[in-house]
Amino acid sequence: MKSFKSFFLTVLFIVSIALSAQAASGDLKFAVISDAHVNGLDSALAFISAQQVDFIIVAGDYYYDQQDYYPHFVKFGFEVNPQLNGDDQPVYFVMGNHDFRPAGEPGFQTLIAPCYPVNGPSNAPKGTVFSFDRGDCHFVITNQYWGYTGGGYSEEQLDWIAQDLSNTSMPFKFVVGHEPAFPLERHVGDSLDADPAMRDRFWTILSDNNVQAFFCGHTHHMSHLVNQNVYQFDAGEIDSGHVCVTIVRVNNGEMVVNSYENPGEDTLVETTAQGENIADIFHRTIIGQSDTTSSPETVLFQGSSPNGSGTCFIDMLK
Repeated sequence: MKSFKSFFLTVLFIVSIALSAQAASGDLKFAVISDAHVNGLDSALAFISAQQVDFIIVAGDYYYDQQDYYPHFVKFGFEVNPQLNGDDQPVYFVMGNHDFRPAGEPGFQTLIAPCYPVNGPSNAPKGTVFSFDRGDCHFVITNQYWGYTGGGYSEEQLDWIAQDLSNTSMPFKFVVGHEPAFPLERHVGDSLDADPAMRDRFWTILSDNNVQAFFCGHTHHMSHLVNQNVYQFDAGEIDSGHVCVTIVRVNNGEMVVNSYENPGEDTLVETTAQGENIADIFHRTIIGQSDTTSSPETVLFQGSSPNGSGTCFIDMLK
């Protein structure tokens, strides 16, 4: 059997955020993927399954060219179940620009959406705007294609996001949407940044409510940045030549994010080794906004964030 590192991965970001939160109620691990083509999906899901995650968040664009995406998730045990509470589903699909926006394709509407919480805005498409709790974490799932031309947030959805976040007492808060607020490669100028006023209001809501992270995709480029103490994690893409997976672990008042990127090998996973046990993969640790990386292989970008506050980082091994 080939070694783990020969398949996966050239990039590992580790982001550690220490908080003065109450004692954790348990270990939580989840995966975030985005822009998933089925020709790379099995490799990604095999890796995710080996990490023994509690659930997956798909940050949009899972229905490229009307592809039959859902059986791949079922194959690896990530199947929605109407017998489970909406907070306990094994996979959450977020609306992307390729997903029959704003309500999703018929299979999503009839099979998947009814399994999700119904605590979102009453007139939002079913299963596309809602929140749920898991462990010490509060998750807000958003739909950037409901009530907004292009990709973004209507006033109604922004008001709901603000109210929902203000009502939770969970120490960790995460928001998920398809398009980034601050794109760094591709779709620069036509993501949420196409409407700076809307984007800035959205980001202020996250910052004012002590949200730790916003998870997104759309650009097909894995990256992370921090702005106003809120992290943006772009989950990259999944394709036959480029597979990206982000694994998040929350435990004992700490959040650790490992982001993995494959350079294009045909097979990604032939082992159950845990990614964090591979000591020779490049990694970066950030606590708050303090960069603690020693001698990064390659720093592709380091400087002011798009609106001048915070710091942006993209690091990649060649």
